[in-house]
Amino acid sequence: MSPIHYFIGFLRLPKALGSRLLIQLGKVEAIHRTRITATSD
Repeated sequence: MSPIHYFIGFLRLPKALGSRLLIQLGKVEAIHRTRITATSD
């Protein structure tokens, strides 16, 4: 599936579920960023 299909599917999700998923993705991204900065030191 192309990213566009994922985006369309994401828009179809209930807003509460979509925002919750976005928060989870943000947390994962933050964890990866802190790991990268920690390992680069």
